Amino acid sequence: MQVFESFNELNDYYPAIYDGVASFLTEEDLQEPINGALGGDICIIETEEEYRKMLTELYIRDMAEEVTPGWFLFLLCTNNAGGTSYYVPTSMVKPEDYEGKL
Repeated sequence: MQVFESFNELNDYYPAIYDGVASFLTEEDLQEPINGALGGDICIIETEEEYRKMLTELYIRDMAEEVTPGWFLFLLCTNNAGGTSYYVPTSMVKPEDYEGKL
């Protein structure tokens, strides 16, 4: 799993995810650490093992949907600013992984 704390670094590796996030943030927000703007880091799940572990740890979720083409977002809000965002390739996600669990 890759963990991103900086929007610039996220843009270098995953520009589509960056563009999706940047579309609802201000330029000022994008200069802040990701944690400050979103209430948690952005994590990219890369393997099936990481995905299964995330599902076990995030048994309750506030959001689970495809927000960027090819990427499914799981989010558990843990503070007023939000929480850690987990992006998973849509090819790994099955409806039973999120339906009825929000």
